[in-house]
Amino acid sequence: GLYVKLYGNLEYKQENYQEPEFKLEYKPIGEVDLEKKYEADLKEDPYIWYLEHAKDNAKYNLDTYEYNMGEKSYTLTSMDLTSARINLGVTKQNLHDTVFSRYNQILQIENNIATLEDQIDAVRDGINTLRTNYQYGAASKYALESSMENLSALKYQLLMLKSQHQQLVRIFESPWLAPEYMSAG
Repeated sequence: GLYVKLYGNLEYKQENYQEPEFKLEYKPIGEVDLEKKYEADLKEDPYIWYLEHAKDNAKYNLDTYEYNMGEKSYTLTSMDLTSARINLGVTKQNLHDTVFSRYNQILQIENNIATLEDQIDAVRDGINTLRTNYQYGAASKYALESSMENLSALKYQLLMLKSQHQQLVRIFESPWLAPEYMSAG
């Protein structure tokens, strides 16, 4: 709907409208060394980088306190360093937990996808049997249509799971895209 509105505002002719691309690629994640993944994320994460520099800045402020005395006391400046260290430690632990949690979520979704694919195959077999029984008068049209509707619902669920899997894999690869691991402070 938003694309139609955009093209209308741009005064494009309807035959020139281009459909937005939707590409869904499902590929199981496979085995991942989570500790290595976590170590790599620590080096790349911009939030961790920021917190490490905030800690370094707090340490610098404490080390140079005698030359840069301001409104804060030495105790408060020391507390800033302690707070920066705590925030960095908590955020690193939260990132560690997030990496493991997201990986487990991805594996769970992959199991659900496999189960749903098996259900779809069973429903397809059931539809073929019902179609044959319907042709010979042994099953009602309602039962056949109901099974076909069930198949459509299962396909939709499968599409939603694959889409969710794709999103989770993306934020697993780059956790800073959804940084719920950031500590409040």
